[in-house]
Amino acid sequence: MKHKTAVYILLLFLPVLLLARGSFAQAKAKKDTLFFNNGEILIGELKQITYGKVTFDSDAIGLITIKMYKIRSAHTTIGTLRVETTTNQKLYGKLEPTKSRDTVYVADGVNRIKVPLNQINSVIAFRRGFFDQLDGNVSAGFSFSHSSSIGQVNLNADIKYTTRWLETELTVSTLSSIDSSHYIRDQETEQLSFYHYIKSSDWFAAAAVSHQRNEELSLAYRYQGILGGGNKFLTGETINALALTGFAFSEEKSINGNSTGGTELEIPLILQIDFFKFTHPNMQITMNNAGYVSITQAGRYRYDGNVTFAWELIKDFSLTINLYGNYDSKPLDLGSSKIDYGLVMGLAYKF
Repeated sequence: MKHKTAVYILLLFLPVLLLARGSFAQAKAKKDTLFFNNGEILIGELKQITYGKVTFDSDAIGLITIKMYKIRSAHTTIGTLRVETTTNQKLYGKLEPTKSRDTVYVADGVNRIKVPLNQINSVIAFRRGFFDQLDGNVSAGFSFSHSSSIGQVNLNADIKYTTRWLETELTVSTLSSIDSSHYIRDQETEQLSFYHYIKSSDWFAAAAVSHQRNEELSLAYRYQGILGGGNKFLTGETINALALTGFAFSEEKSINGNSTGGTELEIPLILQIDFFKFTHPNMQITMNNAGYVSITQAGRYRYDGNVTFAWELIKDFSLTINLYGNYDSKPLDLGSSKIDYGLVMGLAYKF
């Protein structure tokens, strides 16, 4: 009787055990895999590939960053990927190994396209989690001179959020001075940008809103909006570049209270270049140049630009040097400086 009861209980729970086993096997199968040149294998979740680096959440180690040239092949199962190549292709699907070394298939369920690993410029995974799509860095620096009793504080941040249809980027840059009795906001720039790539091409529509302040140029504030478009005209193994133009609308006021008396209309010409090299030494150079030609004020030209050099000291931490320059041919306050430039150093953390 006891034997029959045990058999009945086993038969009762057998479907549950089989279902649990199948769920476990399915969960185990839904893992991304990296295959290394030295024969090692890493299992977990591919987060992204950008600037020659692979960000991977390993089951055994946790979140790690791997240099791209160490990878032999890859297989992904979690989420849909956008693969951007150095030949200006944008492919959507999952990565599958090939029989050839240093190549992968990008498979969308219908087609499989073979891509050499050294032609992959970036890979972005689209998932449901908000924080899975965030990427960026924050840097800060401080300097103090005893002879003048003046200190300077700088803060820079660049945060990106990417979906299949829209790329959003928030940039923040501040430079402030502190002495025994004053806190001076020397420079401030905050900009929120939106990019929508048209189908799978390198052409995109763009929009941006920003706020600026610059004591040296006697600018109390400038609120600006940009509508336009551009092209990501260069996508290489170690370099990216894009250019855009359109129309810029702004309202501004000087430190002394002067203003343009209405909306300023300008034509922007913007160029962004990223150079990255992560094979000893690990370094990245980012250049942003923006020129503005005024339509409402004849003969007025403006320029905002900066170049940032970053050397990786240890994992996720870099020493940064930023060179910036600003120019306004017709500042709002007569007699104020037309040009401002400087050098800022800091320590950056990438997340």
